[in-house]
Amino acid sequence: MINITPWRLLMQQSAGGGGGGPITLIDYGGWMCPAEGTGVTITGIQSGDLVIICGASDSEDMTVPSGWTTGYINNASGTSAHGGFIYTFATSSSLTVSGLAGTGSGGFSYGYIWQVFRGVNQSTPINAQAGVGSGGGGMPDPPSITTDADGCMIVAMGMLDDDEVASTVNPPTDFTLIYAQNSDRYATCMSAYLLQETAGSINPDAFTSTGGNDNRIAITVALNPI
Repeated sequence: MINITPWRLLMQQSAGGGGGGPITLIDYGGWMCPAEGTGVTITGIQSGDLVIICGASDSEDMTVPSGWTTGYINNASGTSAHGGFIYTFATSSSLTVSGLAGTGSGGFSYGYIWQVFRGVNQSTPINAQAGVGSGGGGMPDPPSITTDADGCMIVAMGMLDDDEVASTVNPPTDFTLIYAQNSDRYATCMSAYLLQETAGSINPDAFTSTGGNDNRIAITVALNPI
């Protein structure tokens, strides 16, 4: 059996993570990217924090700005959805995110989410990950992964084509929703997390929502603790 720790209990156990403590979610938010390169500045963080950006679009390819690492990107392979996630480590108390895809010639913008985690191993931040693109109807269903280290933070992400349902998104069972963000035309991005105390296999349920039912991308990633 895999034990999980709810977010409220984590906050009681840890005052910021790092230094061998549990990985903690420090900050999060979302924005629509109506123009190419429109970004956001994340403040109140510190050097060594891991910043993940995930995004969803109806038909524009996701890009990777300089200084960022590709986690998983699916630009319409096996699905009509576009998006994925990228990551980098902060080097100061703020980070400006720029150079991401915005609205292309088809007029389909991106919805992006930022999420900041503290206490992630900088040498090997990702313990395990998997991503899948699916056609037909449904909500993003993050795939199964298997970790080999205790204390991984499991992040489940989804990108939904055509439907804008951020206000009604619910996370997979036992996960806590981080954020859900609509684009301003035909897409929704969503993310949730769970602390896995004991290494092993984990297979998240699908995200749910009212009215979400289309092509989609789903990702599960495990972050390594320090």
